[in-house]
Amino acid sequence: MNASLKSPEVIKALHAQGAEPTGGTPTQYRDLIHGEYVRWTKVVKATGATAN
Repeated sequence: MNASLKSPEVIKALHAQGAEPTGGTPTQYRDLIHGEYVRWTKVVKATGATAN
């Protein structure tokens, strides 16, 4: 997967979708997802946002 993310074609396709290819280890991915969960949980609680 990390090798694919270095391909110019893949990078171009991801950029076209607004994504930034980063790669990394499974542990780094887990930490990223956990951090996003914590971050957005705070935002939802602070704003009172709900799913429609």
